[in-house]
Amino acid sequence: MEIRTKLNGGEILDDEDSYEKFFLGECFGVGLKKRNLKDEDPHVCFVILGEDDERWSECYDFASSYWLPDLAEAITAAQAWMEKHCKKDGQYGYKFY
Repeated sequence: MEIRTKLNGGEILDDEDSYEKFFLGECFGVGLKKRNLKDEDPHVCFVILGEDDERWSECYDFASSYWLPDLAEAITAAQAWMEKHCKKDGQYGYKFY
């Protein structure tokens, strides 16, 4: 599976501008965003994203276990990007620069 960081042609991501970075598989992905959009708190938070008919949105439902490797790959890509491009925040995760 290929993880991408950009939307394809007709795809839509709800509230796209609130994300600093996203990692999209075929059906699932991970979005990284600041805890506070006003830059007062640059702590990195994540959102699990799901796709249906080329529309990406926050995922609160269940899915077939077939897609678990897709989600795992997106999570791994997001973590690797954070480790390289964000600042470790002690024991509390990461912060955007």
